[in-house]
Amino acid sequence: MKLNYILKQAYFTLQNDGVLVLLLRSLRFINVNPMGYVYYLNFFRKRYLSPSYETSEALTVVYVDPSSITESTVDEFHRWWNIGEVVGGSWDKRTNNINDLIKIKSVKQRYQDKIPWNKTLIYQLAIKKVREGETYWNGCKTVEEVNQRTKYLDRLYQCIREDGFKSQSDIHKKPVQDIVCSGSFDRSMTDITVSIGRDGEFYFVDGNHRLAIAQVLKLDLIPVRIVVRHKEWENLRVAHSRGRKDMKMAEDLKNHPDMCI
Repeated sequence: MKLNYILKQAYFTLQNDGVLVLLLRSLRFINVNPMGYVYYLNFFRKRYLSPSYETSEALTVVYVDPSSITESTVDEFHRWWNIGEVVGGSWDKRTNNINDLIKIKSVKQRYQDKIPWNKTLIYQLAIKKVREGETYWNGCKTVEEVNQRTKYLDRLYQCIREDGFKSQSDIHKKPVQDIVCSGSFDRSMTDITVSIGRDGEFYFVDGNHRLAIAQVLKLDLIPVRIVVRHKEWENLRVAHSRGRKDMKMAEDLKNHPDMCI
């Protein structure tokens, strides 16, 4: 990478995002990033130091049928900040169809409908935004970066189609916790993330491109990381794990991926 390009990007970041963002991006550039520790310590604080929070297993990865993930919740959860949280209420009843999400819709336009990238919704919006000086589509700031993004996704699609869908643990040969708690943590080093509603339904949280690719390829099972569980579901899980006989449960829920951990 040419020095003048690096300096230009640094100046652009400083002008638009400030010193802190420039510092964090500079650390990531030299493969040093402490944010994984921050995310995990945030979970540790909630679980052991804040009695107002209810938490469950963090960083759990299970295998599910990608076609079963069809909705996201209106109440958004963050793939890292909310790890391990148990949340009650009606959030799992307020949902949207994931096919209305621009990234998922565009990936399906590209690989299912065979539309060139420059005709997809995400590409056209990304070009418009970067030309207006905004950052969009996973950090793209220039037209060239948008085009590089499309080439990366084409490689990702080809890789998944030929080699299968691998978890981050399989890719990096280490447990998720070790990936997070490393000085070179990269927020992109995450599996597709989901939340689980009161009846065991999976709701999409993050990982648009890979979920859409998995659905286009009609894969049987993919690894997903559970971020948040509904309180009623967590109560059911705990009762099941403790072998309570008074807790009635449908037979299919006994084989739910989140019941088997």
